[in-house]
Amino acid sequence: MIKPIILTASLFSISTIPAFVAAEETPLDRFGMSFSLDLMMGGEELAAIEFDDGSEESVKAGSGIGFGAGVSYQVDDHIKAEARMSYLSDSASGDTVTGSTITYDFTRYPVDVMGFYQHGKHSIGAGMTYHMSPTLSGEGESYDFDSALGTILEYRFFYSNKATINLKMVNIDYDYKTVSFDGNSFGIGIAGHF
Repeated sequence: MIKPIILTASLFSISTIPAFVAAEETPLDRFGMSFSLDLMMGGEELAAIEFDDGSEESVKAGSGIGFGAGVSYQVDDHIKAEARMSYLSDSASGDTVTGSTITYDFTRYPVDVMGFYQHGKHSIGAGMTYHMSPTLSGEGESYDFDSALGTILEYRFFYSNKATINLKMVNIDYDYKTVSFDGNSFGIGIAGHF
């Protein structure tokens, strides 16, 4: 009677091994990806177009629409490290009082490196942002600014497990030759996390 009991116990142990193995977390499980869309506002005026009715549209150093993608690493249940690269551009276009059509664009490529602390549905992060190749173009001319280093703060609300509404603040200045332009901005956006 001893052998059947031992055999039964052995079969039970073997059958439960896959469940325990599947439940174990691998280092790759801590990595994730994200995609974001942001609307940024603020900064100093870089260029403006005056319309026939006296109104004007301007391009600002802190404004624009941004598209980004990033990778993250979950350090523990609350702390996450993240690196993200984006394309950010502000533009203004229209017919001027002289009857000509003008378009101005200010583009840059932000790279953000941040740390986040999450509690429940709320996450707050801080880090550094490096804006590569800031360029103002218009009327056939192009003005290349120096790449700039700044700071970034971001709040996220998880309205689902993989989607957030984001609020962010950026503190940065852009230099063109001997002139410095204020690029400080505030933004709102959405992101998907996978």
